[in-house]
Amino acid sequence: MNKKNLTGLILIILFISVTGIIFLCDFSRSGGIGLSRESEKDTSVYTGAAPEGSHDTASESENSSEMVQDTICVYVCGHVKKPGVYSLKSGARIYEAIRAAGGVKKDAQPDQLNLAGVLKDGDKVYVPAEGDGSSGQQQAGGTGVQAGAQSTLLDINTATAEQLQTLPGIGASRAADIIAYRESNGPFSSKEDLMKIPGIKGGVYGRIETLITVQ
Repeated sequence: MNKKNLTGLILIILFISVTGIIFLCDFSRSGGIGLSRESEKDTSVYTGAAPEGSHDTASESENSSEMVQDTICVYVCGHVKKPGVYSLKSGARIYEAIRAAGGVKKDAQPDQLNLAGVLKDGDKVYVPAEGDGSSGQQQAGGTGVQAGAQSTLLDINTATAEQLQTLPGIGASRAADIIAYRESNGPFSSKEDLMKIPGIKGGVYGRIETLITVQ
């Protein structure tokens, strides 16, 4: 190989070497940048803000829980226009329960109740009428509210349809049957005679036995 060819070969080798070094430097620089950006992306995943809407969901759950705690159910019956179970705000008064039931009937005597009495969940409000003997059915403290069992026994020979419906398991239809039986057969001679009425058997009778009397 002559000197001229040898010099050309050396120049080619040097060119290739320099080009390779430059390429490797650019590649490494690009790779380093890519790794840095990828790391930044990973960091944003773990340290970023909570997903949108997560706070709203938690807030809604808290609000729902508060709504349940701030609501009570009471049974309003007797001489009101729309007897039934009503949902009221916690701390509601008796007059609010009566108002929810459409107000009182003409023969009602709401002044026998403590209309300012505070209700609690599960209470029963019975609005009496003149002469029906229901004013004694009150809790201690004179709130005019019943919680569970009645405090006086109900005479099934003289009770009105509204009074009979205050007994557990006795609706409007069964109350009408009781009154119809009295009119056809005369007064009940014993509490057990109530089971002679269709629909009032051992189960229903067992729930009301301690709440009724015959005089």
